[in-house]
Amino acid sequence: MASEFPEAEVFEIKKVEFNSPIIFAGFVGAGLVGSLSISHIIQELKMEEIGLMRSRYLPPSTVFMKGRLRHPFRFYANKEGTICAIICEITLRMEGLYSLVSAILDWAEKKGSKEIVILDGIPSEEHDDKAYCAAKEDLIRMMADKDISMIPQGFITG
Repeated sequence: MASEFPEAEVFEIKKVEFNSPIIFAGFVGAGLVGSLSISHIIQELKMEEIGLMRSRYLPPSTVFMKGRLRHPFRFYANKEGTICAIICEITLRMEGLYSLVSAILDWAEKKGSKEIVILDGIPSEEHDDKAYCAAKEDLIRMMADKDISMIPQGFITG
């Protein structure tokens, strides 16, 4: 029954000693940029699955990876506990987003994280092969040093 599921909680399947981790997150969006980018980070850094999101607001679904069933909303970490990755491979409904985001933020705070980076794409008719960011002033300056421009305008939901 759906009522047996929690509003939203990060269910840890492996304990990790965290060291002020930076958290990268990717969700289903324009061009699947977020989930594909996070999947690449997880593979390249050889991160281990450490948890999953449990929530009555997640549609019943699963994903397959190399013939294995996987939860569609997973948490990963590197061995040093300095980098975490959150990947969600299903489209989320508006209902319950506040609970899901609150659970992620509470978990991140408990783990000592001071920074969360969301990777996403922006639908566009034109493609200029450049990366853009939207962030607080200090991070925008750091990105500018890496040739990543501030996106001129837009909005963020979810």
